[in-house]
Amino acid sequence: MGGFSSTCSGRIGKKSPQSFRFTITGDEGTGRNTEGTDEGPDRWPQQLQVQHPGTPGRTRAARAVRAAMSARRAEGADYMAKHGVEEAIKRALEEILRDRPGDPVVALGQLLLAAPSAATPKEASSMVVVAKADAELGEGPIWDTRHSRLLFLDILQSKIFSYSPTSGDLETVNVSKHTPIVSTIVPVLGPEWDDAVILGTQDGVALFDLDEGTFERHPASGTLHALPHSRMNDGRCDSNGHLWIGSIARQGPGGADLVSEGSALWVLDSWEATPVKVLDRITISNGLAWSVDGKTMWYTDSPTFGVDAFDFDADAPEPARRLRNKRRAIEVSSSFPPVPDGCALDNQGQLWVACFGAGVVRRYDPRSGALLCAFEVPPEAGTETTACAFGGNELDELYITTAHEFWSDEKKKQFPLAGSLFKLTKETIAAACGPGVRGIQPHYFKTPRGRSPAISEDVHRSEDVRFRSTAL
Repeated sequence: MGGFSSTCSGRIGKKSPQSFRFTITGDEGTGRNTEGTDEGPDRWPQQLQVQHPGTPGRTRAARAVRAAMSARRAEGADYMAKHGVEEAIKRALEEILRDRPGDPVVALGQLLLAAPSAATPKEASSMVVVAKADAELGEGPIWDTRHSRLLFLDILQSKIFSYSPTSGDLETVNVSKHTPIVSTIVPVLGPEWDDAVILGTQDGVALFDLDEGTFERHPASGTLHALPHSRMNDGRCDSNGHLWIGSIARQGPGGADLVSEGSALWVLDSWEATPVKVLDRITISNGLAWSVDGKTMWYTDSPTFGVDAFDFDADAPEPARRLRNKRRAIEVSSSFPPVPDGCALDNQGQLWVACFGAGVVRRYDPRSGALLCAFEVPPEAGTETTACAFGGNELDELYITTAHEFWSDEKKKQFPLAGSLFKLTKETIAAACGPGVRGIQPHYFKTPRGRSPAISEDVHRSEDVRFRSTAL
């Protein structure tokens, strides 16, 4: 263990920029690297002293700085290998201050108050694998209270998964006969729609009955995308049962490249309605969540590296008027990796964000933007954490989907748990976040009026593969 001393200086604040200068001294310790071993250059300080001229020394500031650097570990390891521990500390602290404009001591104090008692908020062993789904792009988890099951997807293989915590069974339904991708799944309200879900598809949305295998495209499907390599992406329903669903657009041979600001966010008020575009100039439309009182909507356009908040009025008759006062709520990173992906709200109003590229799920306070705690998937799962959702009959467990998108066979062998479904147990959540943390009951799509699920001129019965297996 060696000693170090480093100084970080700069100017922050937009209205009244202030100069700051931090002196950082301490002992260098060895942490776990991104592969989960104790070898390699990913070494992080065990002890720090941080002082700001004209202010008292912060005896516990070390926890705040170390927690913030730990949250950036995936990107910090390579940086540290090239530039050394002192430069990495400077970079991490500069990022903290950029993320939290204002007085630097206040910014550091906010992190200090938000930091958990444990110095490092990520724990490699905190998640357990519950289903080896081998999803190329696992996504869209949602708890289905009708059957006490978790529904989730493999977008690129057009598969629907149904996981039963009680039996441990994982049922797979392949709908590739009807759509080359399936990006969103939300249960449909109504007793006669007991197994029905609404899906995000390549060209729009569709109704699907998981038991009968009937598939019905929405009449507007095929009219929503302006670019050829576009598809729907993440979607969720608000408290009125309206489906909010966004898209992603690609270009080039086979759609290899993203189209910057080439996508949009739509809302579908009912099956009889037409989807209405409410936001455009989106690149990758992802996580959606609403506050407990329904007055705030959080939304993620992943390449912006953060989560935005809107004032939300679910009852406004015009969809475009339901969103007002866009502002940045959470800064997840300043560059890739990671980017924010799917998200979930808990009963304490805190937002859990899957961070794609870091192999981690973080819990934030969306009012202050403070990072409260974070949890790693096992090293064997890689870094593509895609989405999260609370589940279980008490909604006191957090399920996390992962991916191995566009990976080579060799890389998949290196990370054999990539594409699996993981879980944070209620005991793990309580230990890190305190007792009583659980999810909010998800909203489902409102029942199509005046018709039976199986009666339509454009209904097709699936003959694709359906099989049940033990999840592990």
